[in-house]
Amino acid sequence: MKERSGSSQFSLSVVSFCVFFLILLHVSFSYGKEVRGVTQETIKIGSITDHTGPTSSVGALVVLAYKNFIKGINERGGIHGRKIKIIMEDDRYSIPAGIAAFKKLVFKDQVLAILGPVSVGETKVLFRHIEKHKIPIGGEGR
Repeated sequence: MKERSGSSQFSLSVVSFCVFFLILLHVSFSYGKEVRGVTQETIKIGSITDHTGPTSSVGALVVLAYKNFIKGINERGGIHGRKIKIIMEDDRYSIPAGIAAFKKLVFKDQVLAILGPVSVGETKVLFRHIEKHKIPIGGEGR
């Protein structure tokens, strides 16, 4: 199987992020009830990415892409007048750190959705929690 270059991985991440947001907009704002992570002014989105671990060379590009994409959305007025607030967590490409990041984002920060995790191992371990708490996830790990 051919390895992806950093540039194609970065492009795939940006495309995945765009598709994720289109789905998120369709599902989240088509209902009138109160939604976790959404206020009159903001939408909180979490990110679980490798900032400092063994795949941080790609993770740093993903973080930069997320920040720039969200900055662009916010500069154009946000989504339905709400600014996006992204809360970044570093999983160091480690399952225990990924689990801790997930718990923080869901229970403490009360995010609407999570971009990541990027590790297949983390995703497998967190899958039942993602389903139980109905957390939309997106990013290059899907």
